[in-house]
Amino acid sequence: MPVLVEATSVIIKRTSVQSKIDGGQVFLAKIIPNQTVCADDYLVRVGFMTGPALHEFVVALEAAGLNCLVDGMATDFAIVDQDQRPHAPCNWLEVTTVSIGELDTPITAARLVGDTSTEISLPQGWKPNIMSHEKSETLGYLRTENGNDVFLDTTTGKELFTPSTRKTEH
Repeated sequence: MPVLVEATSVIIKRTSVQSKIDGGQVFLAKIIPNQTVCADDYLVRVGFMTGPALHEFVVALEAAGLNCLVDGMATDFAIVDQDQRPHAPCNWLEVTTVSIGELDTPITAARLVGDTSTEISLPQGWKPNIMSHEKSETLGYLRTENGNDVFLDTTTGKELFTPSTRKTEH
């Protein structure tokens, strides 16, 4: 079953966690730094909006015994951007798009090569970011900050952050 890829995601092979980390899944659960985790029988996904948090998690995975890269290839885990680009070649992971429910926009997902399931695993409580925020009647664009577009939800008064799709001027 595909797992969600949103913003920047770390996709980890469960077999590597079981074979290389003392404490396996229990240890992994302790070092996951946020609530963006979702999993299937083969993969665990954790999402990040900022580079420093991503870097800290990668360092923790490597300290636990997993390898991101071996000879330039993603080995035990891969880093994948929402725009469907793994940061390194990865022969065990397929990045695709799937549709869920009534959404018009496809959702980026990753699955183990050979897995043909199309039902997607999502983090608990996950709701899709509406990528066409400008078209929403309840969301107003405020600014772009640290690579994220910031919108004001006029129904709740809260700010929403999504990966920026805007061109930056230099």
